[in-house]
Amino acid sequence: MNQSFNTLRRIWHQLLVDPFLWPIVLGYVILLLAACAPASGLWAGIALVLVDLAFMWVLLMAILFMTSRHGHPRYLTRILTPNFYSVRLLPGRWTIYQRRVAKQKELPDCKTLLKDLVAEQNRLPAALEPGRYKTLTHDTVLHRLRRMQNARDIVVKPAYMSDMKSICAAMTGKRCKKCKEPCPFLAQRETPRQFYLVTFEIV
Repeated sequence: MNQSFNTLRRIWHQLLVDPFLWPIVLGYVILLLAACAPASGLWAGIALVLVDLAFMWVLLMAILFMTSRHGHPRYLTRILTPNFYSVRLLPGRWTIYQRRVAKQKELPDCKTLLKDLVAEQNRLPAALEPGRYKTLTHDTVLHRLRRMQNARDIVVKPAYMSDMKSICAAMTGKRCKKCKEPCPFLAQRETPRQFYLVTFEIV
């Protein structure tokens, strides 16, 4: 039960930080309500209009969702480092994400990938342009954020407990699922960590 509750908390907080999932979910809710409307009379006409509008809304949000994660258009996405980017839907509010490594036949070894990721985490604060940000992160990044002199109004709320398996999978192009070599991430990957919902402003 506790594990299930923690999973629900993780899904809930991922919805909170994603600028596109909430609008997409809203569109599906409207579609569901319209489908439950009476099949005749005035309500049938209203339901048909709602279905059309909701379908176009979901399609638009899905297109924005995909294009922003590929780095276009500029006003929706900021590429911060090779593995980190930020996305916004509302003016002045950015959400920070870790990019997923594309599947390639030839990727650097895991130790190199880990070293590169740690180096990027150190460079990330300097890559943040002025503005308000929101992200889900763990203690390592949070401590670094609190040491930044240009970070203001830092609000931290415990979100959920999670291991680092998904982060390692994203970083290695899902190599972890088929890898049979000794894993340099094993201790970090298997140990549950506290994640936080963090909002802050860069001035």
